[in-house]
Amino acid sequence: MRRILRQLGLFEFLGQANLVLFIGSAITTALLEAKVEDIRSKMGAQLAQHVLALQQMCWWLVPLLLLLAGIFEGIRRWIGRPLQWKSIQATLDAIDKHLFKEYLDSTSHYHRVTLFRRDRFHPCFRLWPFYFRFSWPWSGWMVPVARSSHTYQQMLSIFMAPDDPLKAEGVAGRTWAHRSRIDLPDLPDISANCPEADKKVYEDASFFPLKRYQRKNLRARSFYGLPVYVDNEPWGAIVIDSSQHSLKKNRIQDIINLHLPILDQLLKDF
Repeated sequence: MRRILRQLGLFEFLGQANLVLFIGSAITTALLEAKVEDIRSKMGAQLAQHVLALQQMCWWLVPLLLLLAGIFEGIRRWIGRPLQWKSIQATLDAIDKHLFKEYLDSTSHYHRVTLFRRDRFHPCFRLWPFYFRFSWPWSGWMVPVARSSHTYQQMLSIFMAPDDPLKAEGVAGRTWAHRSRIDLPDLPDISANCPEADKKVYEDASFFPLKRYQRKNLRARSFYGLPVYVDNEPWGAIVIDSSQHSLKKNRIQDIINLHLPILDQLLKDF
């Protein structure tokens, strides 16, 4: 949603609207000091009538304008600065190219890098049929912020990330819950005709219901989760997934040394 709003230029539009609102509230407040009789004698009765009407509405008009300005600024912060988003996207793309430089062709969408932020509240809930309970909006969630490349941008999953580590979903949720790296190599092939035992192994290893993986037609055979810190405070996680059996650990170490400090700076006040 935020990516669509950025593409529509809503961030810039709301900034201009905020400027108009602040100017309007300043003018309206200034008119409180104006004397209607002076305006009537110097500029005419019609203008004086408008000034009088504004003075009578000022008690609710100025708070309304300031409230709207605050709401617009909140929406702008939620959308995020376009340059900040572009920099985050470029960093993920750089990580992707560094990790999978031998696959920069038509198969690149089988190798992905996704940045997740941990939100205490998210406007959704989920029924877990395996546990016969609901997960409420305030349960804690790993929400995708950006993903490398331009493909599959609309297929981003949200994972449960409650305070209880045993109830965290997926590699993203478990990486957050344990504040440590998670390496899952050599997962079974979960094609339609694979044995039920392999499906169970895959589901248990990835901490996620297999039906949801299959519904999205994912073919990941390996995962790697990295916790992300901002100002030394836990912020979220990076999840790398690939159709290859394993990931090159020396390249991942290069990512930690090179790119995570850059993300630490980009994600401040995000």
